Amino acid sequence: MDDKIQKAIDVVARLRAPDGCPWDREQTRESIKDGIIEEGYELIDAINQKDDYKIKDELGDVFMQVLMQAQMAKEEGLFDLEDVAEHLSDKLIRRHPHVFGNLSVDNTDQILDNWEKIKKTEKGYTDRKSAIDGIPGSFTSLMRAYKMSKKAVKAGFHWNETEEALKKVEEEVKELREAVENNSDANKLEEELGDVLYAVCALSGYLKIQPEIALKEATDKFQKRFQLMEDRINAEGKVMKNMTLDELMLYWKEVKEFY
Repeated sequence: MDDKIQKAIDVVARLRAPDGCPWDREQTRESIKDGIIEEGYELIDAINQKDDYKIKDELGDVFMQVLMQAQMAKEEGLFDLEDVAEHLSDKLIRRHPHVFGNLSVDNTDQILDNWEKIKKTEKGYTDRKSAIDGIPGSFTSLMRAYKMSKKAVKAGFHWNETEEALKKVEEEVKELREAVENNSDANKLEEELGDVLYAVCALSGYLKIQPEIALKEATDKFQKRFQLMEDRINAEGKVMKNMTLDELMLYWKEVKEFY
């Protein structure tokens, strides 16, 4: 194994040793699992910023999560990092017969179709009864809805074109509007809003856009515009809470021209 990788393995093992770091020794696979999500999002931020130093740093933090999980498993006599690497290599070779075998493919669609066929023969996949089984419950709701809608499409449950998916969003928005106008209770409003959000996630699949990323970018854009609007209002000695919506929208339209 590469000396630098072995050094990282040894460092983590030392941290977990009886005379290592008390905090690291106290951790369990369950106690640090949220760190995998947090470090993943921080890596995405670094990639979005196109900051190579940050990307390297955040990749290291993600790798640290892998090292910790593998070390804990090793301590329990289950597996170690070498087992993880071997399992990954075997899986990649098995799922890429067009690279490591004799299978001929003409395009990426054929590659993905074959990938799914191979997955269905593997341990953990053969017991799935539904076409939409296998989506982790730990996914965010947006990601889970997106993945589920894509699986449903692969199973044949889909509209024929993007325009029909757009019409479904409009239909769900209309039903939400009717629920609001009818002063429906909170449960009904929640249900109708959920239908709108799911329809939007399904539309994302047709547009080949990951809704989680699209929403993050939209939220980042809103944050920058809002803060710029705040700065302008404060610079003029005004208080946002005391302004009318029409007044605020004038500032909002101005900042939109800059960002």
